[in-house]
Amino acid sequence: SGYVLPSLTTGVKLQGLNQTLDTDSASGYSLDLGLIWSPRNDYWVSVYTQNFINSGYNWNQSGATDTLPYKLILSTGYKTYWIQTELSTNWDFYKARLEYSPTNELTLTGDYVKSSTDSFSQYSYGVVLDLSSWSLEYKHIVSPDETLNNTQDLLGISYRLGSMFPTYPFK
Repeated sequence: SGYVLPSLTTGVKLQGLNQTLDTDSASGYSLDLGLIWSPRNDYWVSVYTQNFINSGYNWNQSGATDTLPYKLILSTGYKTYWIQTELSTNWDFYKARLEYSPTNELTLTGDYVKSSTDSFSQYSYGVVLDLSSWSLEYKHIVSPDETLNNTQDLLGISYRLGSMFPTYPFK
């Protein structure tokens, strides 16, 4: 059986951001929006906007503000496998992401980013705790550099607004 109107779910994510660079630190916030379409229980497609609304990073010592790039992220998955592509103003990097979910509530994440134009690389690891409509996420990001050790810690809370359309099986 199939569905006349497949399931469409919306989500909102508000993040508090903190970054340390040498002796200076910065903080800010970001709001992300997303849609997930699930025509079947084992297959999905999503569209996700990252940094849709954001404050940028406000640096304590220098008083400068860095903007956060807007990103449109497209992904698809089947059962436990998935593929992700990022579209943004920066087309000069490659990103790989892995996820492992030992339970329905817990997901371990890992990312690797490599620049195609210079020696920049970045890796991160994190954990997501999924509690019904709410989820909590922690991510630690490391950008090793020859002179600085740049690290970021992100703590996010998400709330799924629910299905926009009910699903109906074929009769």
